[in-house]
Amino acid sequence: MRNFSIRKIAGFTLIELPVKTSHLCSNGMNGIQRKNSPACRQVKLCSFTLIELLVVIAIIAILAAMLLPALSAARERAKTSNCLSNCKQIGMGTTMYANAHDDYLPPHQSVNVDYPSEKISWGGLMWKGEFIGDRTLSCPSSYNSVEFNTYRMTSKGSQTYSYDIPYGICRWIARKNAHKLSTPKDPSASIIFGDSVDKKNVSGYVMAEQWSQVKDKEIASAASRHGGGVNFVYFDGHAETYLTKCQTDSYSYAAGDNPYEKGLPVYSSNKAFWAAE
Repeated sequence: MRNFSIRKIAGFTLIELPVKTSHLCSNGMNGIQRKNSPACRQVKLCSFTLIELLVVIAIIAILAAMLLPALSAARERAKTSNCLSNCKQIGMGTTMYANAHDDYLPPHQSVNVDYPSEKISWGGLMWKGEFIGDRTLSCPSSYNSVEFNTYRMTSKGSQTYSYDIPYGICRWIARKNAHKLSTPKDPSASIIFGDSVDKKNVSGYVMAEQWSQVKDKEIASAASRHGGGVNFVYFDGHAETYLTKCQTDSYSYAAGDNPYEKGLPVYSSNKAFWAAE
């Protein structure tokens, strides 16, 4: 028993340890291990109370609460950057498309040449022409993951999958259906595409210029899903984030609570932004 040490009682839990230590050092262990023995002094130095344990846990919880929002914000910034990269690819793809089609932008929808009985959106059209990649139209902050492939462009998949995308072409451009890349007076300030709502029963491939134009299955709202920011593709090919004060989830927009009424330019007051003049 002379060699009895802390290892002998290391099997106790953290809560049991102070109690067992107090018992051993106060009453002894079979009359041998006493209060002032080296083993007891060593145990006392290593033990702590339940209150101290709870204080440590509370401190860890407070630190976690402080760090989690920062980590979440960093994750969203990464998603925004990824989406912006997609928009730049869309911009470059649009320029290449226009160069190959007498300066015309892709129509918002057209006949699917492989299946004449069906139509295909601008997104599917650009993918089929290899102007964008398989996952270019998949925004990481969107609820739907979009990846084009041969199967999705089959007779039964072309319309469904090429319309449910989280990027929309401006309604004004879609209405004309024959818009040239060189049309805007200020191409660096006029947009072609942008983040759009892609929820169920809404085709995100055409984007409204103001809230009153939003219609289920036809025209989607712009989506401020990047911390209030909407990523846009401009006529000169560049992409940037336009910040609004709308923090509402894009699936929950309503009159009075949507990007158009919280900072986004609307058609009625800024036609140049929407390439309408």
